[in-house]
Amino acid sequence: MKVFLTGLPGVGKTTIVKKFLKTYSRKVVGFFTPEIRKSGKRIGFEIELIPSGEKLLFAFVDRISSVRFGKYWISMENLEKAIENVKILTEKEKANLIVIDEIGKMEMVSPKFREFVEELVSSPKNLLCVVHRAYAKKFEKYGKVIFVTTENRDSLPERLLGCFHPRHCVFF
Repeated sequence: MKVFLTGLPGVGKTTIVKKFLKTYSRKVVGFFTPEIRKSGKRIGFEIELIPSGEKLLFAFVDRISSVRFGKYWISMENLEKAIENVKILTEKEKANLIVIDEIGKMEMVSPKFREFVEELVSSPKNLLCVVHRAYAKKFEKYGKVIFVTTENRDSLPERLLGCFHPRHCVFF
């Protein structure tokens, strides 16, 4: 099963994934890309590895690399480290589910990330991904794309449990 969550910024996509993971009992690998804030302003993004919780600097307003996207400097090295971590742990841990949060414009700057996403969607692996709304249409051919709204967000973690249960998804 492959499920892709999309929606407007701040609607709760990452929160849904985190709530789902609290009750999902099988092995999971992947990563989140949470914001870094200082004095209420977003100044960058980290990569938080699943399951270790290790954090890597991904993008920052101050120069950390030679690759720029908007106001952020992107660490391709750390993004590629996260990709390798997912690949290694998927096999080593016999992970049942891969979580990527998010497949976004900044991440897609990396050719290795784009290649990684293509590998994932073409594989038989179970996926739960947050996808930037600009890419949502592209992922419809690979699995279920769910547009998260304030109306459906509270029920989605439980509905996702049904989807990734060893039986087939009957909730969507």
